[in-house]
Amino acid sequence: MAAKKSFDYSKWDKIELSDDESDLHPNIDKESWFRMKHRSRLEREEREDEEIKQYEGLNKENNARLQVINARYFSHHLLTDPIIN
Repeated sequence: MAAKKSFDYSKWDKIELSDDESDLHPNIDKESWFRMKHRSRLEREEREDEEIKQYEGLNKENNARLQVINARYFSHHLLTDPIIN
């Protein structure tokens, strides 16, 4: 009795290369290239996270300043506007 294949693996014979593999430099071994790409991706993501935190902080400060400006503007116009008085 011949052994029967339980799964056909032939579909894996023609796998397309991922983006990381397509830009593989010929003078760098594959594992080092992947580690370098991974490290650079992590560094970029950390840099982007820091930028987002900075912008969120600036946004918070600007919103607080805007509230102060609006409060001064409306309090001044309530006191000096002849239509309201």
